[in-house]
Amino acid sequence: MSRRNQLRTLLHVREAREQVARGELSRHIVMQRSTLTALHDAREELAQSVLPREATPQAFLAVVASRRAQVQQVYALRDLLDQRQSEVAHAHATWQAADQSRSATLKLVDRDKQSRAAERERVDARERDDRRVVRLGTRSLAPSGATEYVTGL
Repeated sequence: MSRRNQLRTLLHVREAREQVARGELSRHIVMQRSTLTALHDAREELAQSVLPREATPQAFLAVVASRRAQVQQVYALRDLLDQRQSEVAHAHATWQAADQSRSATLKLVDRDKQSRAAERERVDARERDDRRVVRLGTRSLAPSGATEYVTGL
């Protein structure tokens, strides 16, 4: 496999990794927002629930148990939100690394293209020079009042 094909394959792999990492980051952000919304709703629900002024002991205990469950739900959602934020941070770091890797591979591809273009230019220049040398050589070899030198006596 040629270097060009290897770089092209590597670029496709790195682009795919970057896209997957970006998708994962998006998924984690959506989950984080969903958890944040649920936490906000649970806090609002907790704030709106009030203890009855007059109630039977059983009704009062039922309301207290309900509020405890709501408080536990808020705590659980806060913990889940912390976890989601950590997942978003990790996914963001993964995406950044994949993006940097893709960018570095793009630079390699560009350098390879420039190198191949420079090599083509060198070859073309060499061929032009060779053609000039051949043309100049045929001109200097052309007969111009051919003179023979006789050597010896």
